[in-house]
Amino acid sequence: MVVKEIKRATKTYYKNNLEDTKFGNPRKWWKGVKAISRQNSNTIPSKLTFGTRDVSGIDLAEMINDTFLKVVEVYEPLKPHNDPTDFAVPENFLLTTEMVSQMLSSLNSKKFCGLKPIPIVILKEMSSLLAPPLTHIFNSALIEGHFPAQWKQANVCPVPKKYRAKDPEKDLRPISLTSPVGKVYERHLNSLLLQQVG
Repeated sequence: MVVKEIKRATKTYYKNNLEDTKFGNPRKWWKGVKAISRQNSNTIPSKLTFGTRDVSGIDLAEMINDTFLKVVEVYEPLKPHNDPTDFAVPENFLLTTEMVSQMLSSLNSKKFCGLKPIPIVILKEMSSLLAPPLTHIFNSALIEGHFPAQWKQANVCPVPKKYRAKDPEKDLRPISLTSPVGKVYERHLNSLLLQQVG
């Protein structure tokens, strides 16, 4: 009887507090689901055991790094592409200061800032001052068909797929933490591509 009431209360709580957040606020949804299912937080292990051998510290970091690098070993580097000399970026592809200011203002200040961070709170609060020079940089990069190398750099963090990860190949996934400024430019490029294929 008690178990039945607990299940009913859990279902009611989910319906009233979490169901509507699944797509609108996935962070809140996951947090709520983990709480009601009593899941412990996934953590990076301080050591992994293989047979009789324990791996920790720098050796563990190197092992995780080598595991993540295996994924790209099968890909060949892209060759430089020479754009035709008569190529011109359509006017409606270029960003305006207002667009950049709005995108900066909508950044999530809870996210990580990348390798050499400008705190996202500064990008948000100073969006009106930062938008004009960033608009010029974004449009210049777009016209030249160039994505600055600094914006491609990432801090790759291993995130466990399950509680008590044991195997770096099966139980960890890489998350790339990149520059928020680069993400703003990426967002614009993504919208342009979707317009062309949609």
